[in-house]
Parts: sequence; structure tokens; C-alpha cells
Amino acid sequence: MSPFLLSILVTAFILDVAVSDGAQRRSHCSDTLPASLEKHIKERYPDWHVLSKKQYKLGCPGIVKVDFYGDGRTVYAIVIKTYRGHGGMVDGKLLMAQKKDVNWELTTLDEGEYAGMVWHEPAGEYTSVYKDRNLVSKGDVIIYFQPESWAVVYAWTGEKVDKIQLTD
Repeated sequence: MSPFLLSILVTAFILDVAVSDGAQRRSHCSDTLPASLEKHIKERYPDWHVLSKKQYKLGCPGIVKVDFYGDGRTVYAIVIKTYRGHGGMVDGKLLMAQKKDVNWELTTLDEGEYAGMVWHEPAGEYTSVYKDRNLVSKGDVIIYFQPESWAVVYAWTGEKVDKIQLTD
């Protein structure tokens, strides 16, 4: 068998496996937040906006639902941004929201002069880009990233929320 034909067959097999795996995985992406959470964010951050799928064609730019603690509770990871000054300067925040009784608790995981996007991956072991540290999560992880630039993973270790740099 020629190397060219073999590479085509291997590629087709990999794509088939990826599609069938993707069909079985639950979707964490969300276009909307619960109304009470959206209201809470608007009250706390009145000049900020949640990144929407309408603004970005790929992935889950602003909202993902995850089992962050590995115990079945839904936690939202939310990217919000605001514009400041002239020239389109952006400030961004990565928030984690979880329901506590009837109220929402918001935790800022990251903030800066940028607004990344958010993704999720299943529980597991993650190694830093510098190969100096591993992080083992108990539940789904939150990945905050800028395409083709940087990525940071946030995880619950069973004791605390921790993070490592995946790409730089």
C-alpha cells in the first residue's frame, strides 16, 4: 500500500473516531445564562457584556456549563468584556458562577487587558507548557484562551481551585 493511500485511510479513521466521540459527548456550550444569573452579572458589572456565539464562529466564546467539582453541580464559566478609552481597548474577566441556595456566587478567575474565550475539557491530568508542573482535576476543567496565543486551565483539585499555563 502506498504511503499516500495509507495516510488518507489513517486520516479518515481519525476523523470518524472524532465524530463518533463528539456525538457521544454532552455539549457544554451555552448561548444563554439563567435569567437570575444574567441579572446578577448585569447588576454587578453594568458596563460589561458576555461574549456571545454571534460574535465568534468557533467554540464557546463566552459561556460553558461544567461539572467543575466532579459532584454533579453545574458551574458556569463566563467571559465578560468592556471597552475603555479610544481605539477599542478591551478589559476582560473570566468568571465562575455557582448557585448557593437561591443566590448566585461569582468568583473572578482571571482578569486583564484582554478578553479571551472559554472552553472545557473532561477531568484528568494536565501538564504545564513548561513541563514543570502537573494538575489533576476532580471534575471538568475550564480553559481560558486566546486562539493561536495562550491558554490557561482552571481546575478543582479536591482542595482548591488551581491553574496552570497550557500554552504561552
